[in-house]
Amino acid sequence: MAARPKHKYTINSLDRGLRILAILGENGDPGGVNEVSRRLGIDKSTTYRIMSTLRGQGFVDQDAETRKYLLGLKVIAVANLKLRGAKRSIRRSCSATILSRECGPAGRAQRQPTGLIGNPRFRNRRIRRWQ
Repeated sequence: MAARPKHKYTINSLDRGLRILAILGENGDPGGVNEVSRRLGIDKSTTYRIMSTLRGQGFVDQDAETRKYLLGLKVIAVANLKLRGAKRSIRRSCSATILSRECGPAGRAQRQPTGLIGNPRFRNRRIRRWQ
């Protein structure tokens, strides 16, 4: 892996752990401690301790037969949290577009105490419930 520029506030162990996850996720094949430590350019014992910590947290699993490591289910769980947030952001963007079409500029639409979005011109018209 190419050398990366160090930022002022980098935490080395966290940086190494994230790079290990990236290495294991590159092609989906399990990786051993020797291979990962060689690619990172760090000592095998350091690599083992970081991978052991990641395994304890569920971010990495170890194959019982080959003793090699692969990404764990926790990585998927974290990715799903990000995707859920992205979906909300897309929904909000779409909602603003719909409001603009229905009520004029979205800046005139107001959130009502009931949680419904409306425009003073259309007091009795319900557009959608705010998420």
